[in-house]
Amino acid sequence: MELLIYDISVNGPIPSAVGDLPYLDSLQFGWVKNLTGPIPYSLTKLPRLRFLRINNSPLSTSIPDFLGHIQSLKYLELDQNQLYGPIPASLSNLSKLRDLDLSRNKLTGSIPVSFGSFTSNLYRLALYENQLSGEIPKSLGRLLDCETFELSGNKLVGDASMLFKQNGKATFIDLSNNLLDFDLSKVRFPKNLTYLDLSRNRIRGSIPKQATKMKWKKLNLSYNQLCGKIPQGGQLQLFSAASFAHNQLFNWEILELTISTATTVVLVYAFAWENDYDI
Repeated sequence: MELLIYDISVNGPIPSAVGDLPYLDSLQFGWVKNLTGPIPYSLTKLPRLRFLRINNSPLSTSIPDFLGHIQSLKYLELDQNQLYGPIPASLSNLSKLRDLDLSRNKLTGSIPVSFGSFTSNLYRLALYENQLSGEIPKSLGRLLDCETFELSGNKLVGDASMLFKQNGKATFIDLSNNLLDFDLSKVRFPKNLTYLDLSRNRIRGSIPKQATKMKWKKLNLSYNQLCGKIPQGGQLQLFSAASFAHNQLFNWEILELTISTATTVVLVYAFAWENDYDI
């Protein structure tokens, strides 16, 4: 049983009477004008609720701890609202959760250490464009089955290398627009990683040679403190200078030019993409 409420205007909170629908397994509110908090406690009375989505609405309230008691939840999507305050550590009690999306809110505080105890069911963790601060918990390194980490647009500091596990299943990692500081040369990419955005941080070191063996769809390492030679080979050559700009990187290229006389001229030249060079 589903209850879908989209693109309407209401004046007030989600009615507590939704808790009187015991067969409800999907509750969705989207683009609901004038929707206010709080999120009703009566949701805990829904033993079959697996999908809870409240997004693209002006909902201004904190995320209640009791959401972590709805053990049937598989999808919790509270993105693009006006939610504030810390992220409840109790959400990690949701043993069946597959998708957690709290992006584009006004959430503060740190990412709960308990999030490292999510089960292998979790495939997506989306916390981007909030006001989260502090370090990424090392416990997140245990989420080997999580395919998507979206943590961009916060104020996260320190190390993020725990998210890069060669035996992990991550395919999409976006950590851009934070204050992260770690040595990229010591990172080993997950073998199936195809999307990586580390731009606008304070990441140092060199680009690992392994980067030439990856099947990249997107790669952005710009606006960091990387140095050394850009490895040659593989799909790295498909990306423009903008993907590496504003670092201390350099790249050797060999151009082979065939002229009208069928004589082949090989030109070898070097150019540098400097940290303060505007491309």
